[in-house]
Amino acid sequence: MKIFNRIKDFYSTMRIRTKLLLLFMIFGFFIAYLTFILSVITASIELRSAAFSTVEKLVSRNSSPDVIESFIGKKYNRAMISAIPFLALEGYHEGDLLNIKSISFYLFEPSKDAWYMIFFDKNDILIKEEVTDKAELFVLNEALKKKTSFKDYLYWGNNDSYSLWFNLTGSADRNFYLLSIIVQRKGIVEIGGIFLIAGSFIIFIASFLSARIFSYYMAIPILKLKSQASSIASGNFDLRIDIRSRDEIGELSLAINTMAEEIKLMIDELNSRMNAISTMNKIDRAVLSSLSRFSLVENVTAIVSELFTDLEVFLAMADEDNKRYHVLVGNNLARRSESVNSFYVDFEKLGEEIIAGNYYFYSLSHEENEDVLSELNSLFGTEYFYMMNIPIYIEETYVASLVLGREKDVPFTDFETDTSIAIADQVGVAMKSLRYIERIESLFLGILKALSKTIDAKSKWTYGHSERVAKYSEAIARAMNLNDEFIHNITISASLHDIGKIGVSENILDKRGTLTSEEFGAIKNHPVEGAEILEVIPGYEKFISGIIYHHEHYDGNGYPFGLKEEEIPLMGRIIAVADVFDSLVSDRPYRKGMSVEEAKEILKQERGKKLDPAIVDIILQIV
Repeated sequence: MKIFNRIKDFYSTMRIRTKLLLLFMIFGFFIAYLTFILSVITASIELRSAAFSTVEKLVSRNSSPDVIESFIGKKYNRAMISAIPFLALEGYHEGDLLNIKSISFYLFEPSKDAWYMIFFDKNDILIKEEVTDKAELFVLNEALKKKTSFKDYLYWGNNDSYSLWFNLTGSADRNFYLLSIIVQRKGIVEIGGIFLIAGSFIIFIASFLSARIFSYYMAIPILKLKSQASSIASGNFDLRIDIRSRDEIGELSLAINTMAEEIKLMIDELNSRMNAISTMNKIDRAVLSSLSRFSLVENVTAIVSELFTDLEVFLAMADEDNKRYHVLVGNNLARRSESVNSFYVDFEKLGEEIIAGNYYFYSLSHEENEDVLSELNSLFGTEYFYMMNIPIYIEETYVASLVLGREKDVPFTDFETDTSIAIADQVGVAMKSLRYIERIESLFLGILKALSKTIDAKSKWTYGHSERVAKYSEAIARAMNLNDEFIHNITISASLHDIGKIGVSENILDKRGTLTSEEFGAIKNHPVEGAEILEVIPGYEKFISGIIYHHEHYDGNGYPFGLKEEEIPLMGRIIAVADVFDSLVSDRPYRKGMSVEEAKEILKQERGKKLDPAIVDIILQIV
């Protein structure tokens, strides 16, 4: 087995021309060998046929009984040859392929129940000798049962012999007579000599020339196919080989071209599927981790933009109570207008037919739905050629639509549609979680706002202060064109900005005179204490910056950390301006509230000192 494997390995290293030469030589020698075998077998058959024909003539010609027995005891003569021609065949050669090795006659005398072998002695006198060997007797009795029989063996080209048996008994004979002819078949090696050398040389030359011719015509297309296969292996699936042939190589070329095309399509499909799988993983991490509607639409927008670069997306939240859609716009669509990242659309503007249609999946094209698409484009300020609505349900209740649009005249593909539906399903799961989060948040906010109002109510001078600061902060943020999520967060943060004063005594809050250092220390600590109250509530960290930094000064002289300028988060800087303005126009134990104009003058004086000058300029325009 090891030798076979080594031969196979060695053969695999040969070039195709060498292989063809070797194969043609092997084939040539095989044909020569087969020709030799068939020649010997043919000569054997011809000899057997000739012998049988001679026996038939001999038996029919010898009318006298027991002719063979009549020659026993007589010397070899012409009459014997005439009556028994087989005597002359011993040593006969058939074209150097066969020769008769021996001829034997046997006599069976029924009266004695004995077999005798008839042969010439050294004096050429024909005598008989009784056969006593049991094995030989068995063969003789078996041969006597048939007119002719032979014991032959498969011939493989080696030197061997076989026997022919003929029944020579005539109808008038009292005894039975058998003829045995031993035929020798010569082997290839025995014949050898010039014939073997010349034949080998002719076979080698013919094989060599045939191999060269065939390899030339086979190697060229095979080398082309090899080049194409190497190109495919390196990732180039665009190379095609045109072999104009109807044989197997032509079919192989066509098969490789087809394979390259199919592999290219499969790889493209696989890449798309891999991108989809990667996208779905991102959806699981990003969409399902969204803690607000604003972050949800941003995450969805980012995912869709990464996967489909020419699609725009927005989330239309159905507000059944107010009969309108709250349309949340992602960054890829918000670029159309820096001041808009969400807007409302009344149901009546869309029409009952469109509202009813939003409960189901549909796709609009400029070719088939020009009127509806044109109306939606004018409503949303878009120029889509194609638009897709994917309804989102929570527990079988319609809550929103994921809407995708494309400004190019390219229809949605099945892959885009399937992937977008999968995204919408995940958005539905995320929205269900968001509803729960919003309810919990609303509950906590209600408690915190009630607590904040309680703190404001501890002193008649601060009653309603937090609500007014929240209103001013929201107005400033909107004037700065900040996004809806920031506006939502700063409004809540401003309403809770003084929640840390829960531990400050009413005597300190209502004191008319100057505060002592210890009392001022208690006041200065309320931003940190307020932040500590909110930081233990999951998801409320987004409100902390407005609470902890609203007493930082733009020039760095504020508290609790002494930050300055851009080091102070934007939310803290906005609330600081709103807080100062409301404090100026409100009554305090130690003074009356100022007029708006007086407060504006103070704000101008604090530009670049306590307060951010850009934010001061904005509040001066809106109050």
